[in-house]
Amino acid sequence: MVLVKWHVAVAYCRWFGRRLPTVDELQSTCEAGRLKKRGDIWEWTATDVETGGQPFKALCGPANSCACSHRYHPDWKNEVKGFLCVGDAPAFNVFSAAMGGGDFLVALRVVRAPGLRRL
Repeated sequence: MVLVKWHVAVAYCRWFGRRLPTVDELQSTCEAGRLKKRGDIWEWTATDVETGGQPFKALCGPANSCACSHRYHPDWKNEVKGFLCVGDAPAFNVFSAAMGGGDFLVALRVVRAPGLRRL
């Protein structure tokens, strides 16, 4: 999915009983060649990064890069910010509430942990 805020990505993953991966999970899976990235999309992660006292989230990507060097505010979105979901989070239906405010979905990649393999 692209064009979604971090909070919407989290809610969507939870709706499927999943979660966002951490930087370590995404990087190690990418570096081991077990995750094929698509397009020039930076993937949201669950990893917090403080920048100047502001809460930011780490993003990994884009394309064939395993780097997780990008930082973005969780309330911002654009066409090159997307996400994937991994397993082992409790499921509950918050998706419809989180999707308010003009967010829309373009594509879905759901994977499961460990190893971030595709379903």
